[in-house]
Amino acid sequence: MNHKETVGNLRSRIPFFGRIYRKNLKLRTAKSRAISARKKVAKLKAEALRRAERAILRSRKAEEKLEEVIFHIELTREDLVKAKREARLSQEERRRLEIDLSVMRSSMDALSAKRDKALAEAEQLAIELREAKEELSRLDGERTGHLTQLGELRANLAAEADLAEQLAIELREAKEELSRLDGERTGHLTQLGELRANLAAEADLRNATDRKNALLEKNIARLVRLNGAVKARSEVKDKNRQIALNRIKEYQAKLNTAPELSEPFREFLRHIKPKFVDGFSKNRFGGQADGGYVMIDDFDDVTHAISVGIGDEISWDESMAKLGLKLVQVDHTVPAPLLPSAEVNFFRQRLVADAPADGETTIETLLSELGQHDSLVLKIDIEGDEWGILAHLPRSLFTEFKQIVIEFHDLHKFSDPNWREIAVAAIENLSESHQCVHVHGNNFRPLVVIGGVSFPQVFEATFVIRESYKFKKSSEIFPILLDRPNNASKSDYYLGNLTF
Repeated sequence: MNHKETVGNLRSRIPFFGRIYRKNLKLRTAKSRAISARKKVAKLKAEALRRAERAILRSRKAEEKLEEVIFHIELTREDLVKAKREARLSQEERRRLEIDLSVMRSSMDALSAKRDKALAEAEQLAIELREAKEELSRLDGERTGHLTQLGELRANLAAEADLAEQLAIELREAKEELSRLDGERTGHLTQLGELRANLAAEADLRNATDRKNALLEKNIARLVRLNGAVKARSEVKDKNRQIALNRIKEYQAKLNTAPELSEPFREFLRHIKPKFVDGFSKNRFGGQADGGYVMIDDFDDVTHAISVGIGDEISWDESMAKLGLKLVQVDHTVPAPLLPSAEVNFFRQRLVADAPADGETTIETLLSELGQHDSLVLKIDIEGDEWGILAHLPRSLFTEFKQIVIEFHDLHKFSDPNWREIAVAAIENLSESHQCVHVHGNNFRPLVVIGGVSFPQVFEATFVIRESYKFKKSSEIFPILLDRPNNASKSDYYLGNLTF
């Protein structure tokens, strides 16, 4: 083959190199698209997986095209070698072809590097997308669990809210009715007071004229009618109170905390079921709020009143002093007696059950220091210490007291076995010699629900010595007219007839 034939063969291959150039152009276009896809992946993470898959697909296509180009280049290289061998190209033409081949190799190396880089980036994006998918799947699982719990909580809250709202409506209606009845009762009592005052004034002048006697008879008839109205209103009030109590008890049955303590708690409360004292009436002694107590109005042969725990409230002590009783005050928190009277014997000591230390005393010590005395009355308000004192007090000392008024505290601790043992011992020890005749809930503290039974956490109780009185079954509904709320800004606790 001569030189001219060789040149002719090379010229016939020019279209082939044009195809290689176009393929290189397509490869560059694919590279540009891959770069554009990577930028879009960075901006739109939400579509990262889809675009990464496209980038991988495009990279694979580019790789396939690149392999095809390499294949053709290898063919071209073989053809060039063959042409060199066959045509023994001139030095100048060989140099030109080698330069072209070097440029093509450089271009292919650059494309291979960019392809590897694109593949590495695509693989990294795929890893990140897989991790994002796994994190999203985990979060979806947690969210599903949280939504389930939230739905259950919402359902429970809705049910409790409906129940609480219904109870609040019923309680509000009951309170409104009780308030109205209390208002009517107050009005009737005011009228009764006025009529009693008129009757007292007219009684002194009933012998003066027949006209005054007629007026007296008229007032008596009116008093009888008013007493009947008050009695009727009281019956309505008792009925409404019983309805409210039943509704409250229904709600408490749902709360029924510590059901195993239902019977022990009821047995405990049966010791404070009041009875009626035959032949004697009740009266209120002390203030019209916290510090006043309802007692049996019988102080014959009583010489001393012992007040344990006085603080700054001494209205009961003043009432006892007005009855002519000698006062004994005991309180370790008060520096001096609050009643400037020679009849007050003040002890700045703490009352304990036994084994008194410095600054302490016992009931036995107090009685020994009184000297000669007849019957006594005792009032105790010592913020929870009363249980231990009553539990350990010898029963022979209980008989020294004709009446005992106690404010009992901390009934919410009844579920504690140790506390319950002391409390039961105290109430049984006291009930052995004394009968409960009155109970009143202290509304400064909340109600407690034990074994489905609701009762004030703090309550006041009056006991009288059994050997001095006769008792009958009481039908009283507590609180009675003589009772007053300890906290005047809140309604009094309704206890009903205290049947357990």
